[in-house]
Amino acid sequence: MNKILYTYAKKNTKMNLASENEIKEFKEEYRKFLNTLWNALEKNEIKYTKKPKRGPYFDPDSFSGKKRGNKLFYEDLCEFLNSKSKTRKYTYEANFIKCLGVELYSDQFGFSAPCTNLNHVYDKYLEVSQKLGKDKDLAIEKVINWVMKTRTVGGSFIWPKPNDWEKTYNLLRGGSCYKGSYIEDRVDLTLLEIRHYFKKTSQEPEILPNCNLECKWLNSFKSFENYVDELGFNSFVDKNYMPYDILESNFSEGKRVVIKENKVDYKKKKSLYKIENEEDYLNMLERMFDNVTLLIEERFNKS
Repeated sequence: MNKILYTYAKKNTKMNLASENEIKEFKEEYRKFLNTLWNALEKNEIKYTKKPKRGPYFDPDSFSGKKRGNKLFYEDLCEFLNSKSKTRKYTYEANFIKCLGVELYSDQFGFSAPCTNLNHVYDKYLEVSQKLGKDKDLAIEKVINWVMKTRTVGGSFIWPKPNDWEKTYNLLRGGSCYKGSYIEDRVDLTLLEIRHYFKKTSQEPEILPNCNLECKWLNSFKSFENYVDELGFNSFVDKNYMPYDILESNFSEGKRVVIKENKVDYKKKKSLYKIENEEDYLNMLERMFDNVTLLIEERFNKS
């Protein structure tokens, strides 16, 4: 599985493996957009809207009306999933992935790309970088690279297509710094919650058990271990299938730390939007973005 790597996502393109010129063109355009966000933060000109703009960026797996924005992405995601699974067959039909009679869609977990609402974790990274007097061009370049490297088929969860999109576990587990965040789009906490669901060991209040479609889909895997193996999340867990902590680990230095606390206590201390010491906060975000990028690359390259 090395035919196509989604190195970037741009409007009105096929979003497959780009040429050097295409990547250069996209980065130049994206850099201009992130500069406007930096200037808005500097002038405190944040205007929350229902339809925020993301510049030239476009999610590879997002909707376009009632259809998927990129058929090619979904076809390759099916190929990727089939390379992982030993018992299932994934196909792309009528704008959705089909498996075991269930319609599925993708949600990427490399964190929401920066937008004009300036209310997600990459935006907080730019904001704190600015406050600390960090080099603007370097901060923007890091965000561009993190976004580009995580927009691959290796960076996708798959969830059942719901009847009511507003009540899906996938939507509820997300969140921004303007709203009460549940899991804050964290891949490690999502996997931890799925593990709790299978093991039935958690005493925490959780949304997942109340989401019937998601639970029915998860139950088809029989166990958390099988879920991880079938979807290729092995890089995200240790030998005992405990999810790695993407804040405390430092994968580039070989430090892999599993989550040791229950989710409620962990979230109170480790929220992505809880800022005490700004320098430590910035270092934490950089480490987390690097960790998630590396895990996604490992998952993809193990195909």
